[in-house]
Amino acid sequence: MVDLGALCMRLLALAGALTLFPAAAGATGTVECRGADGADISVFMLVGRLPVLSVLLARVEAQGSVYTTDAGSDSDAVPMVFGQGLVDDDRLVADFTDANINEITVRLRVERAFEGKSGAEAGIVHIAGQGAYAIVCQSG
Repeated sequence: MVDLGALCMRLLALAGALTLFPAAAGATGTVECRGADGADISVFMLVGRLPVLSVLLARVEAQGSVYTTDAGSDSDAVPMVFGQGLVDDDRLVADFTDANINEITVRLRVERAFEGKSGAEAGIVHIAGQGAYAIVCQSG
């Protein structure tokens, strides 16, 4: 005879464990940007698909300089920390600070518009002490 109480407890434990490990493809997305006017600028962000903006990894390359939240991957890169941001249907805003969280070093501002299967994303990235660049982006 099957102990229904024990079976229910096992199923509940399994269901709870599965919620802790969502499929990677469904749990993350990317934002990739490049210079709108051929400027030497690129932005890559790996983001969590949550109700709030969750930046898991970010890398900005501009005019030979590299800024990243994963400083261990490039010893020449300038380390930065995700400070604050938001994302909704119309915009994506992200601010990154220096490693000591003293000042905002990289600001990303992207306006977004989607209609059916078509869409456009464009904005600016401002790097303190270096410049501001027009960018076009694609989210995936």
